[in-house]
Amino acid sequence: MKPDTFQGRWTPGPDAAEIALLQKKQYAAVIVWRAMLRDALRRPDWTTKQSLAHIQNETMLSRPTIIKAQAQLLAAGYIQRLDGGGASRRATTYRMRKPKNFGEKVQLSTENWSL
Repeated sequence: MKPDTFQGRWTPGPDAAEIALLQKKQYAAVIVWRAMLRDALRRPDWTTKQSLAHIQNETMLSRPTIIKAQAQLLAAGYIQRLDGGGASRRATTYRMRKPKNFGEKVQLSTENWSL
């Protein structure tokens, strides 16, 4: 049975993507994705530079688990590495994939309503 997903404009993360991660039993990836998404929502370009220590404090996950989760998110295409990390000794910048229709105004018709 296919899961019923909400395709609305109000959730910051696409529900179908989150359900796909959960079906693959990548629970830590969902937790890390949500932590990174909370930071990215504060910026108009949907980027985040959270350090591993910051994500670790927020999620209570270990560093290796966070690194593995970020690798899973990169492989799935939900985040994109832009800059830093590795030998550069700079904070890694990630861009979160913006959901389709996010932030658009919703027009609701109120005509023909009765109580």
